[in-house]
Amino acid sequence: MKTHLQSLLRELESSEKITVLYANQYGNRAWGVAATDAAWEGQFIYIRPEASYLEVKDRRNPGPLTIQDESLSLLGMDVRSFLEGYLRSEISALEALHAPEVYRRSKYFPATLWALLPAYFSPSQVIRQYVALSESFRPKSNTKTVSVQAYLSALRPMLAATWVAAHKHVPPLSLQALYQPLEAHPALQKEIRELWLVLQEKGAKARAPRPVLIEQYLKAETKRLEQLAASLPTVKGSAQKLTDFFRYLLTLTPKDHQIRHTS
Repeated sequence: MKTHLQSLLRELESSEKITVLYANQYGNRAWGVAATDAAWEGQFIYIRPEASYLEVKDRRNPGPLTIQDESLSLLGMDVRSFLEGYLRSEISALEALHAPEVYRRSKYFPATLWALLPAYFSPSQVIRQYVALSESFRPKSNTKTVSVQAYLSALRPMLAATWVAAHKHVPPLSLQALYQPLEAHPALQKEIRELWLVLQEKGAKARAPRPVLIEQYLKAETKRLEQLAASLPTVKGSAQKLTDFFRYLLTLTPKDHQIRHTS
């Protein structure tokens, strides 16, 4: 799969005249909430030639690029758009830089952003985003059975918000890593584990009785974390530093980026 992915990225670089700076696993597989037959998902960050950013007719950031076939789906973002998200401490940008599987990386990206992270990571904003993401996945109906995938997808960002509240750092991406610290709540851990096993055994369409302890946890943590986030200061990093980094990247040739591939 990785060899196929690299081949598709090279084809896109040639056809779109871009350089892919970074590519990583993303989506349900990276988050640990995928069924065994789930699609292979990923994302990549690319940069265009300097001249294309200076055109009068195109001052907006370009839309996303996509690669999709029967075996995988990849979503590409222009590096300038990515840096804007990083400036706002968006969880999609932060998670990309801490992905469990990286397929391609340049010498300077993401190393520079890792080094800058303490000045841009805003726990209050990240907690709010994770809580909102959890609520967006949470089933709204009061049926006796619920989608296992939906509940695990709602649980993971809430656990991530709990992690951020405790550690003030980017959390692990996977559900498995996030629920392990719940040793003080063995019954909740057991319910999470059982729900995950149902997903693995029955697939993405699996349903199960409403998980009482998980529902209680989601409700209690939503209230606690919203209050905590409101009490924390908002971290605002320097836009100029990211602008300088972007301009530096534009001076590099594809060879200068010293791209490393994982195959």
